[in-house]
Amino acid sequence: MELGVTSRDRRTAIVGGIVVLSLLLVGRGAPAWHRWRINAKKSTESALAEAAEVTESVDRARELDAANRRAELQRMEVSPAFVNGTTQATAAANLAAIVADAATGNGVRMGSLQTSTDSATSHSGTVVHLRVRGEGTGDVTAVTQFFAVLEGGLPLISVRELSITQGEPRAPPDRPESLHVGFVIEALGRLDPAGPSK
Repeated sequence: MELGVTSRDRRTAIVGGIVVLSLLLVGRGAPAWHRWRINAKKSTESALAEAAEVTESVDRARELDAANRRAELQRMEVSPAFVNGTTQATAAANLAAIVADAATGNGVRMGSLQTSTDSATSHSGTVVHLRVRGEGTGDVTAVTQFFAVLEGGLPLISVRELSITQGEPRAPPDRPESLHVGFVIEALGRLDPAGPSK
């Protein structure tokens, strides 16, 4: 008996081989493909989460930078209102210099100037209460202009105490009237240890 392979048997063997190979490929390939899809999905989600964190971090950094710029601008806007100094003593000395300059510029002869600072400072420790006590003499116009210059410009200065007495009550009428003034000037000082005092 001869074993002959008919064409039908060959086709059946080929189709059977294809089916077996297909089952092997599907049996092994489908789970691998499924694992690859899950890993790809996890990787994509992880990359998207990292991108979201980076975006949020950049947004927070931009907001913080904008807030710092706004605070710096506000500080610069109000800075001229303060008497600046690196310490309380230099800020008080700067206030005394402003008072002396105003007196000289308006014809008031200054006596002694005494500076003092309040021991209490602001919560941040950068704003202090400054005070200058002094005496001077000048005519009515000079004294008026002196106080107008002090209270009318920057930095913001206020006259807290003022006493005016006539310099020479029995002076001849042809001499201009001389006034003696005693005063207490107050202002807020801003301390900037890193910056120059003005």
